[in-house]
Amino acid sequence: MGGVARLPAAPDVDPTSPKGPFFEAARWCRSFVSSCPFPLNTRLVDELAPAHTFITEYPDFARDQYGNLCTRSDSPLPNFSTGTWGWLELTDKELNAAVDATGAYGWAPVTGIPEAFLDHGYCAGSSSDFVTVAEAIANFNIPGAFHPNAAGQNINFTYTQPAVCTALYTNPECSGTPRPPSGGAP
Repeated sequence: MGGVARLPAAPDVDPTSPKGPFFEAARWCRSFVSSCPFPLNTRLVDELAPAHTFITEYPDFARDQYGNLCTRSDSPLPNFSTGTWGWLELTDKELNAAVDATGAYGWAPVTGIPEAFLDHGYCAGSSSDFVTVAEAIANFNIPGAFHPNAAGQNINFTYTQPAVCTALYTNPECSGTPRPPSGGAP
């Protein structure tokens, strides 16, 4: 009977590393197994500047078109209870707090995304910027359920592009010549 291989605890992972615990965990994993589940190769981990590590906040999908918490009666399938929607919203806030905290490692958290989705959550009807379960099934895209649809992806892009452009080109429009990863002159 197959299963998922588990790695032993990593006592040498330094959570205060200047590149962050993810990079430290990837470094440790590569030293332990050749087929590390972390999708970072050695060069990327060793050379990527922390300021060029972008992480986006999660969108708030637990609100209707009026900004109210979703309920069982107004949400499309799977018709979660209000308590479940509340738990999902709390989890979203906790995840976003973790994303925002990555700035302490020099990473570039992309913020403002949850607020942009405030009136466009899963139960916002035609104003929703999320793929519903029914839409996912109809389009043979089961993993896409609860993820932003094209309009929602555009919201993410609206916040991510200026952050990336500012880091690479020193301006939010991506005009001019990008800086090399070291931050020196082109």
